[in-house]
Amino acid sequence: MRKKYLIAVELGLVCIALLLISACSNSSHAKTSSEEAGLLVDEANLEMPQKISVYFSNEENYLVPITYSLDKVEDRQIKNLIKIAVDKIIEGPQGEFLLQTIPEGTLLRDWCVSKGTAILDFSQDFLRMNEVETRLAINSLCLTLGNLPTIENVQILIEGQVVKEMQGIDTELPMTKRYANYRGDTEPEAVYNVYFGDINGMYMIPMAFASRDDDALPERAVEKLLQGPGEEKLVPTVWPGTALLNFEIEEGTAHIDLNSRVKEYGGGSANEKLLLNSLL
Repeated sequence: MRKKYLIAVELGLVCIALLLISACSNSSHAKTSSEEAGLLVDEANLEMPQKISVYFSNEENYLVPITYSLDKVEDRQIKNLIKIAVDKIIEGPQGEFLLQTIPEGTLLRDWCVSKGTAILDFSQDFLRMNEVETRLAINSLCLTLGNLPTIENVQILIEGQVVKEMQGIDTELPMTKRYANYRGDTEPEAVYNVYFGDINGMYMIPMAFASRDDDALPERAVEKLLQGPGEEKLVPTVWPGTALLNFEIEEGTAHIDLNSRVKEYGGGSANEKLLLNSLL
């Protein structure tokens, strides 16, 4: 009985892989039907980004977004955006204290988009990671591509095959990662992001915190920023004792009134930039 079950599972994975590969193959052919023409029109009407944020890891296993400009108009097409973003992840960061999340030598064999899912076919080298590294790699891909227009999920193939799990992580179905460095175990009603400094003072690290739908999220974010990260490997950007006196949003602009302790951050352009960037 168990043998029949395993055979059924394997056949199911093969069928999924064939469907995904077929989707990639079909997307590379010329679009001729009216439905496909409509898809092209939809993409043409999208506001395509002029920059992309690519997520790398630091030595403390936080995911850090790095922004890249897209100089060529053709780079802003969906399929090209995916290729550029994944290539950046594979190449790894250029800055100090950041690490690539995908093993060196990994190849992106093929890629396409099908119904909001970015399908990525990697070489076998992608599997040369432990559980922590695998989770970081998957999250960096999902966060990076999830910020692109129309992309909602990421499906990873290895040598054209669906892999049921990687280091204990379920990878059989398309995956979604919407929150950077979220520490919760369950899906939150709502989240707000707060940026803290890394221990080297080089990068801003986004932290996602759970909240209720009816919370005033911008004000909660400022309050959390003033409280500090609560983690040793993150650096607060606001001087201890800084308090929020008043918070209002008027015509899309947040008016934040802080007490005088905020001016005791130590001075200097680096500290001032860190403070302002965390508030913005």
